[in-house]
Amino acid sequence: MTATSWCTRRRTSTFRTAGWPEALVTHINEVHTDIQDIGALARQANARQVVLSHFSPTEDAQVSPARWRRSARETAASAGYRGRVTVGADLQRSTVTSRGRR
Repeated sequence: MTATSWCTRRRTSTFRTAGWPEALVTHINEVHTDIQDIGALARQANARQVVLSHFSPTEDAQVSPARWRRSARETAASAGYRGRVTVGADLQRSTVTSRGRR
């Protein structure tokens, strides 16, 4: 959807450096949603909340949780999404309700 973000560039570099096969790196980039696309997708879906999980790269030393939160919120807002953005953590639980219940 958008130009390659720091997220995809870092993920690609990390996996290539680790010696992952190029076909696997390509597959991962094709099936994961880039952080820059989250806001537009959420806006188009008319979502009240987006919960992000299953990050790549995942090591805090590479990308801190604070950077994930900041990037997710900034890119979502720049795409016109005004709902809630939650960056998930291991073992975190989130409640999902239908549109009819709040």
